[in-house]
Amino acid sequence: MKLKPGFWSLVIAVAATPLVGCKSTYHVQQYQAPGSLLRPEEGVFIIVPPDAYDEPGSGLKCAETLLEAFRPHCQRLTLSDEVTVLGTHLTNAIHQGFTYVLESDVFSWEEEPTEWTGKSDFLNIELRLLSPPDGRVVSKARFDARSKWATFGGDHVEDLLKPFANAWVGALYEGTPFAEPK
Repeated sequence: MKLKPGFWSLVIAVAATPLVGCKSTYHVQQYQAPGSLLRPEEGVFIIVPPDAYDEPGSGLKCAETLLEAFRPHCQRLTLSDEVTVLGTHLTNAIHQGFTYVLESDVFSWEEEPTEWTGKSDFLNIELRLLSPPDGRVVSKARFDARSKWATFGGDHVEDLLKPFANAWVGALYEGTPFAEPK
């Protein structure tokens, strides 16, 4: 059986398709550095944000990812156990002896079956580190990220949050530059 001249070109093109678009993209929209570095003994009270539209459980996934980013740097961490207004969280943090409150606004948390639809996962979030009792902003960062195209089902939106969270927390405790992950 004789193969047509374009056969091997087609085979190579099909084999290389998963390699196209294999890098996630990240973008820092806004960043406010803290006035001074945080100390490990200063506890952080992390508010579990409401779930994003059509993404049940995304608020808890977000909070747990942020908790893991803080864990190597902070000796005392907790997640909020109720959905309530910010003022109540600030009061709870004071009564429980926490120095900071971490509030997040999840604007987009889009978990897509990328391997089937070709649509990328997408995250758009703002993080604010607040000082009780008045909620003064100590630091904030807003960023978005889009997953690579060819994931074969191995990625999740929280995987987009991890590099940003780690970079931001590193900037808070170590003074390292906060920028888009490579």
